[in-house]
Amino acid sequence: AAEQVAQYLGLRPEDLVTHVHRLRLIDHTPMIIEHIYVPQKLAPGLEQSDLSQSLRDLMAAHYQIEAASKDVTFESIPSDGYVSQLLNIPVGSPTMLEKRLSFTADLVPCEYSEHLYRGDRFAFRLK
Repeated sequence: AAEQVAQYLGLRPEDLVTHVHRLRLIDHTPMIIEHIYVPQKLAPGLEQSDLSQSLRDLMAAHYQIEAASKDVTFESIPSDGYVSQLLNIPVGSPTMLEKRLSFTADLVPCEYSEHLYRGDRFAFRLK
C-alpha cells in the first residue's frame, strides 16, 4: 500500500490493498472519479468481482463487511489536466474532493476512498 493509504487504513506499507479506480457517469456524462482502497486481508479476491455494482453492497454480501461509521472531509480544488480530461471540463474548473475513511462496528478501518466530483453539477447536504 502507498504510505498515506497504509497509514489511513492502519496497515504496513508492505500490506496489500485492492485499488478500485472508477469513472462514474450520470446520463452518459462523466461526473465522479473514484479511488477506493480496501485491505486485501479483509476482502481477498475483491479485484475479481463485478466492480461496476455498488461496492458497499458487494462488501456486505460477499465479505460480511459493513461500514458502521465514517470520517469524511470535503475540499474544493481546481481540476488539473488529467482530471479535466476524464471529466470533460476545462483545466482549473472547480471540483469537490471527498476523502472518506470507513470503519466496521469494531472500529477497524475497512476502506479509504477519494471521490472527485464535478463542481458544476453537485450540491452537498449533510445531516
